[in-house]
Amino acid sequence: MKYFVLLLITPIIFSCNNSVKEKSVEAKQDTSQQVIAYNKINCIAGESLNVQSQTNPAISFSIYTPKNFSESHSLPVIYFFDPHADGKLPLEKYRSLADEMNLFLVGCNSSQNGMSMEESGVAASAMITDCSKRMPINTAVQIVAGFSGGSKVACVTAMQHHFLSGLIACSGSVFEESAFSDSLAIVSMAGQKDFNYHEMVAFNKAVSSNPHIYIETSNTHEWPPADAMKMAFQFELLHALSQNKLTHDEKLVKEWHHEWNDVISHYETKKDVNMTHQTLSNAVESFKTTGDISAWQNKLMAIEKSSDYNRYVTKQRNIIYQEKEMQKMLNDAFVNQNISWWEKEISDLKTGEKQTNDPMISSLNGRLLGYIGIAAYSYSKQLINENHQEAGKVLAIYKTAEPDNAEAWFLSAVYEANNNHNEQALQDFQKALEKGFKEQSRINDYPRLKNLIAP
Repeated sequence: MKYFVLLLITPIIFSCNNSVKEKSVEAKQDTSQQVIAYNKINCIAGESLNVQSQTNPAISFSIYTPKNFSESHSLPVIYFFDPHADGKLPLEKYRSLADEMNLFLVGCNSSQNGMSMEESGVAASAMITDCSKRMPINTAVQIVAGFSGGSKVACVTAMQHHFLSGLIACSGSVFEESAFSDSLAIVSMAGQKDFNYHEMVAFNKAVSSNPHIYIETSNTHEWPPADAMKMAFQFELLHALSQNKLTHDEKLVKEWHHEWNDVISHYETKKDVNMTHQTLSNAVESFKTTGDISAWQNKLMAIEKSSDYNRYVTKQRNIIYQEKEMQKMLNDAFVNQNISWWEKEISDLKTGEKQTNDPMISSLNGRLLGYIGIAAYSYSKQLINENHQEAGKVLAIYKTAEPDNAEAWFLSAVYEANNNHNEQALQDFQKALEKGFKEQSRINDYPRLKNLIAP
């Protein structure tokens, strides 16, 4: 099966620009012809635990069990894929939502950036099989979710396993026409300052034949905040409810309906025409079979006829054109401009992001900064592997654009060590540690840095 990754930036830019560790997953035993006696996972209400897969002992995952869990009731589940194999991260971030909605959260610890889709697929299949066999899961309501590179894994997993009921794709996507089940409920999510913003807008349009909503936040490239993810969870559960995969709870539906109405009122009060329109559209799609949406539909039609909304659409179209032109210029500047030019350009973008009163311009500047960061990451890694003399300049750009990114300092340490600048290499590696670098095993991939740190 061929997958088409929706990218609106240069071809070499393919993954999250934080720390990336290459790792493969291999089965320790061939279980294809074996009948496995699955052991029950001891789920404890309100607690997290790490589990080794019985399907494939090389795979592990983390589980969060909601506080109101009872052995007598099967629960929906959401499987998470983090780009750095940190399965605990989304569980901790969204555990309050699991408690509120009474569902299991499972995070994969064996899929990450740098692995092939086939390797990630092995991890995803083993995790899903184990959980469905070893936990009291409502197998009719199984949802996959991911962020950045992990979102791409979630997309491919949803293409391969048509029994899944939902997909929550955050800041990363893979799409093939007709590959998703027609009943799959899809949530696309992106931050307004996310360098993958346009990719997720395009993905949302590509899956328009499925039940779908698009949720926008004010964030950069990161896991969405809990309030936005709550709307994604609700959409998925309301869709399952409409298909009779969950028991109807009139009181709960009315409560959620009221919450969405409050969010709409909030954006109306702020006179935020974009977010008002977007939230109304999502509310209509979410509650179209479970609640009264007539008032929302009337508001939506009124907004779409308004001059404010049409001015917003025109301005957004112009900004998208401007952004594409700026990306071309920045891409050429990696070759044509010196570090002094870059320092001024990055400074101007940071000032423009923080000081403008126009949120659309602020978001544009934020996305361009993210574009510089991911491009610098991709270029610098390639140039270091080729031992190219331009690597030093690109790394300087990377560190200027994202001074708190541990990966920038780690790659700089690799470059300095490769060029026998030992003192500078040690200083940069220390900076990487201070910025949160944790993947010590990656040092083994760079012998000169390894010998310098642990001779």
